[in-house]
Amino acid sequence: MLKNDKEVIIPEQLDIKNMKEEDLWKIIDMLWSSPKIKIIEFFINNYLFDFSKKEAMESVRISKQTFYKYFSELEKERIIKVSRKKGKTKLYKINFEHPFVQKLIKFERRVFRQIFKKKG
Repeated sequence: MLKNDKEVIIPEQLDIKNMKEEDLWKIIDMLWSSPKIKIIEFFINNYLFDFSKKEAMESVRISKQTFYKYFSELEKERIIKVSRKKGKTKLYKINFEHPFVQKLIKFERRVFRQIFKKKG
């Protein structure tokens, strides 16, 4: 898994079947430590609702400056999209049609399935 200041790359062919459970959890922790991924995860986990930027920022619990930096990138990349307007306020949702969102969800499912296989 590669991580830099601009993006997180999700390896599609990471061999997780032979990894120890603790290593799988480390991958999840590394992935979720990215501010960009924290924002995406918030919207994925709350997909039934839409949120203003302020509501999302307060829920994600990262600094205002960091939040707005990454949020604007996610909006430009169309990972987060405007779902509707409430007065002057824009409300946002995750774009499940975006390839990155699909890959992230698929990758997390693979990792969690492997963790639960090892437990069961």
